[in-house]
This record gives sequence, C-alpha cells and structure tokens, in this order.
Amino acid sequence: MYIEVEDTLAAADGGKKNSNGIDDEQWDSTTHYDADDEYDVEDNDGSKQSEGINLDGNDEDDEDEDEAQLLKLQVETESVTFLSDMPSMACSALVTVTRSSSYGTFQSQPLSKEEMECNLHERWAQSAPKVNLSGSWTLIADDVFKKEYDLYLSDLGFNRIIRSVACSLISRTKEITKQSGNGRELYIKSINPKGTWERVLTSSGFPDFETESDKTDYSQHKKTKIKTAESEEVTAEAWWECHGTRHRSWLRGGKKGDYESLRYLEDCGGNMTILVCESIFHPCGDVTKKRARVKWRFQRDA
Repeated sequence: MYIEVEDTLAAADGGKKNSNGIDDEQWDSTTHYDADDEYDVEDNDGSKQSEGINLDGNDEDDEDEDEAQLLKLQVETESVTFLSDMPSMACSALVTVTRSSSYGTFQSQPLSKEEMECNLHERWAQSAPKVNLSGSWTLIADDVFKKEYDLYLSDLGFNRIIRSVACSLISRTKEITKQSGNGRELYIKSINPKGTWERVLTSSGFPDFETESDKTDYSQHKKTKIKTAESEEVTAEAWWECHGTRHRSWLRGGKKGDYESLRYLEDCGGNMTILVCESIFHPCGDVTKKRARVKWRFQRDA
C-alpha cells in the first residue's frame, strides 16, 4: 500500500506543533512579533521605541536588519496552514491516499481506515474494517411489517387471498449470512415455508477501478450468474456504499424486472443489532409503473 501525504499534514501529525503550526524548537529559538499589534516602551528621555528593536542606539543598519527579520517572520507565519481552522479539508484537499496503479496485488488486502475516510469513492469492493454482516437472523414480523409486506405483494400483483396466506406465514422467515474476503463475497441463505434460496453476491468497485462521484459509467462492475428463488437465471452485481458500511446488489435480466437490495446493520443500543434489507422491484417495460418496496428487519439469533 502506498500512502502519499503532503508535508504540511505529515508534519502536523507529529504532534509537535504549537497553536500557530510552527515546530516547538523553531518557536523557542525565534523572536515573536505580531504585525497587527504595537509594543512600545519609553526610553529614558521619554521617547518611544518599538519593543524587540535595538533600543540602545540609532544604528540604521541594525534597525534595517531587525525590520528585515520581522518582515521575514511575518511572511513565514502567514504562510502556515492552520489545520484546526479547516477540518473538512483534511481529507479532500490535503491528503491523497492511493494504491499502486496496478490494483491486482492489493485486491485481497483490507482497505485501511485512511483509505475509507480520505477517498471520495461512491462504490467500494470491500466493506469498512469493522463492518460484518455475518450471522443467523430471524425476521421481526410485527404488525407494522405485515402491513408493509401486504402492500409490497399487492404492488407485485398478488391477489388478497395469496397475500393473506403469505402474511400469516412470513414470521417463519430466517436468513443466514456469511461475509468473506473483506466483504468481497456475501453468502446469503434465505429460509421460509416455501423453501430455501442460496446465493453468493460478489462485490467490485474501488480499488478495482475508480468510482469517484463524477463517474457515470459503471460497466466495469464484476457480473456473475445466479438463480432467483423462482430458479430464474439473472445477472448479479454488487458493491459497498457509504464508505463500506452498506451493501447494495442488483439482480438484472429477470422476465418481470430487476431486483435491487440494500443491506446494512442498525445499532439499536445495548447488545441488540438489526440487519436491515431494503428490497425494491423495478418492473420492466412501463417506466411509470410503481416500484414495489419493502424493508425487512432481522434480529440476530442468540
């Protein structure tokens, strides 16, 4: 991994700067002046002379030398970058964290904290270091969810009888997830009264290729063939968003449309962690047709 950091920020990281961003050793051995203030003292005859300038005589050469030193120090001080005044620029403007121009040797290495925080990529091949969606989960099928699920089935075109049966059995839904390869692969096994559905979603993005915010062509995403719960073959692609904390996947090429999913962890306090899966169905053909949506919430099994 190659990390390139500008000298200004690298020096600041040393922690040996005073409030003006100057090295302690330099600060201790330098006379200080503030160009905006005047420090006057009275001579024995009542006249005033500037403090810090030679007060023992009228030697013009000494005064010129002192004034030159003062001007030089003023310029150096004004040129110091005050990092504390611009925290929002610390990553975007002053830090450049890159990997080798050939990403191949680094694809199996986890992304560092600096890479996650200081790059403006929209799509990541790996998860954030502390994010892991692995676990055994049981659906939270409360009344609120059942109403949402019924509407989801209605938008998919199912009649009332089928929706009623499905809602009565939905509480028996479980999921088993296993994240591997620093988040590059996510195995999912869905279990419900209808049967089981297993698939592996493979993520791609940075550092495989650049995914800055102005990028619009994402054809470089890795595509794999998987089968849906109805045994229909579709093309899958996936990536991580929000600095590696949310996993988005697409199943494209279905006869009725495309399926989009967004998975992430929700901290509910204490020891309770919720796995959220937002599902969106994009019907093919008529673009004005309503998209079916539902939010699944799973509680981790003990």
